[in-house]
Amino acid sequence: MDSRLVFWVDVPVGIGAPAVAARVLPKSRDEHPGPRPDVLGAGLLATSVGLLAPALVQGPAWGWVFPRTLGALAPALSLIGLAALAAPSRNHPAPVIQAALLRSPALREASSASLVYYLGSRRSGSTASSSSPASGTAPPYAPGWRSHPAR
Repeated sequence: MDSRLVFWVDVPVGIGAPAVAARVLPKSRDEHPGPRPDVLGAGLLATSVGLLAPALVQGPAWGWVFPRTLGALAPALSLIGLAALAAPSRNHPAPVIQAALLRSPALREASSASLVYYLGSRRSGSTASSSSPASGTAPPYAPGWRSHPAR
């Protein structure tokens, strides 16, 4: 029996849960609903994160100035800027990214510290992404990875 079959238990639960919830949960309506979400800003942000993730994950392997990496980074960063500064999002009553947050000194300092830490750990080779089975190297905090001599 395949162990992956256990995940199929969730399928009938996922199908039946909305029907049970519709009968069991009381109907409620908010008399003063808040503003509708910023769909444009959410779409821009989701797209930019979707483009940014592979660039950051594969950047060390591809090379940071490789066209594939730059091809993913450039639109991702420009879409983040669009999501933060787009006129509809900027004037939206419930923006995805609040402009005041981006002007926060605490956010700026924390982001800068994270970047400095990341760049420093990459230079010293102490991040988990700096090791791979192909390179045969292992970070010092990964017991079990090549911790036993080859036979």
